[in-house]
Amino acid sequence: GNKVQADELLEKSAEARPDDPDVHLVLSSYRARNGDYEGALAAAEKALELDPDHKTAKLRKAEVLLELGLKDEREGAVEEARAIVDGVLASEPSDPWALMADAKLKLSAGQVAAAAAALRAGVDARPNWAQGRYMLGAVMTVQQDYSGARSELARALEIDAGLLDAKGVLAQVHFKLGEWTYCIERGREYLREKPEDGKIHLLVAQSLLRLGNLEEAQEELEAIPEENRDGEILYALGRIQMGRRNPEAAREYLLAAYELMPGNPEILQNLIAIERRQGLLEESKARVEAALEAEPENGKLHQLAGVLAMIEGRPDDAEASLRKAI
Repeated sequence: GNKVQADELLEKSAEARPDDPDVHLVLSSYRARNGDYEGALAAAEKALELDPDHKTAKLRKAEVLLELGLKDEREGAVEEARAIVDGVLASEPSDPWALMADAKLKLSAGQVAAAAAALRAGVDARPNWAQGRYMLGAVMTVQQDYSGARSELARALEIDAGLLDAKGVLAQVHFKLGEWTYCIERGREYLREKPEDGKIHLLVAQSLLRLGNLEEAQEELEAIPEENRDGEILYALGRIQMGRRNPEAAREYLLAAYELMPGNPEILQNLIAIERRQGLLEESKARVEAALEAEPENGKLHQLAGVLAMIEGRPDDAEASLRKAI
């Protein structure tokens, strides 16, 4: 966690062995992990300057160019990356790292099935390749093949128990499969190393809710600093307070979530349930009307308008809203 000291040590290493391309590759990888893609590209190009045929340096440059093309919209970067990867694959079509780079390029183009095929070929060529199995599991998760993803991610962690991102994705897969206990275990493993990840905190809390552990679920979400709580986390805290029969606290959280996600039908529906009992139904009605004005083709919002009309004893309006929702 000491980034300043790590920076100094890696820079000194590069200075101490300026003619070693592998040192510059380590520097490139480190800079990329810290979001310094220009610096990562410079280090990869230095490695290639020292050894123009260095395959790993070529693929590192391609991966950095892809990031620059996607994140910084650098003109021509993705195309240059594609040319490098195609060149490596032309001479070594079964090279696992080239296949992984190829998969990343295909994912960036929305070719999910083709990316999965490239990663499968890489894993077939190198069965004990933890990083490749992790990537394959992540792509299978996108394809909603959760059982297959679970197998690949679990195998990746068998090979390399330190793959932090694999733990995070596996927690998501367990959640999708309804394996709440496993989701909690993997999620907490991940959060020990990356406690700031609100998305995984939310998954763990939702799994705890499914198991009836409201107090633990609340503690899980309250561990997230207030400034890092997004609308989904605030909504989940509101739902927990509803489950604990604390409507005032629930409404406070739901209103905060509404400020961040004003058209969300689930938040509006829960506010209706609370405010109906509190005699504040006009406030719910105003929110639903504002949401419908912003999204007139949202069926769920028309359904809520129908619910409000039924509560207020306006059956004709209710029927019209529900027909519109359908």
